[in-house]
Amino acid sequence: MKSPPAAHVVLLAVAVAACSSPPPPAPLPRGALVTGTAEVTIDDQGLRTTKEVECQTNVSQTNITIGKAPETVTIQIDNSKGPTAESVAIDNIGGFTGSYWQNVQGSANTSMVDQTYKITGTAHGFRTDNPSATATENFTINAAC
Repeated sequence: MKSPPAAHVVLLAVAVAACSSPPPPAPLPRGALVTGTAEVTIDDQGLRTTKEVECQTNVSQTNITIGKAPETVTIQIDNSKGPTAESVAIDNIGGFTGSYWQNVQGSANTSMVDQTYKITGTAHGFRTDNPSATATENFTINAAC
């Protein structure tokens, strides 16, 4: 008994699909990171690259936690009018603990490439090797949600 021609076409399509591989992922845009990763730089020293990134978005607010205690960065971003960092708390990263608070202390600029937030600015706090003296450090944080 001969198979109808349509059956041959279906078998051929299944065979071709089984042998083909998925296309490679598109390259990330310049400045973007793989989702779930982050890079933290304090005072121009690249100190932390991690896959320990948690992002929670509720309406227009995104909360990002990078790392695990005792070395963490916690960020709150308002996305309602473009990304704007409202706060950045740096806890014991490269011997520095400090924070930025919008309109209160420090400064920050926030931008976004693909799914990667980039926050640059200054934080006020202290260095663990001299906790009684205040310190101001520059930071750059790239976090992909």
